[in-house]
Amino acid sequence: MAGFNKKHLIISKLATDLNINNFPGADVDKDPTLTMDFIFNNLQLLYQNVIGPIVADFGINNIYISSAYRCMALNEALGSTPNSQHTKGYAVDIASRNHSSGTIFNWVVDNLPFWNQMIWEYPEKGSFVS
Repeated sequence: MAGFNKKHLIISKLATDLNINNFPGADVDKDPTLTMDFIFNNLQLLYQNVIGPIVADFGINNIYISSAYRCMALNEALGSTPNSQHTKGYAVDIASRNHSSGTIFNWVVDNLPFWNQMIWEYPEKGSFVS
């Protein structure tokens, strides 16, 4: 994962502040499929198919990962739905320092074939335009 490493995909200030173990595999006692290997594999694929291409096009110093993997406790603390794809390492929340969220959103729609869903949470202005 050039530019980013695993810690960028699992570290959380809120988890640290709340003393939540957000290391992949923390929820295996609640769901045996959520092993460390399963989650890290998913994060690797997420990086390879989504994050990496975005970073390659927009630049490593321009993309900020606000959240990727979230254990169930962190996911709940953030008020997210229990079935959030973040708990499996399938999702990432990103922002750009120099581009609108609409620009990133449209780029993903036009350039990345391997995404399941996208949520445009903070449209600066107007609606989605392809």
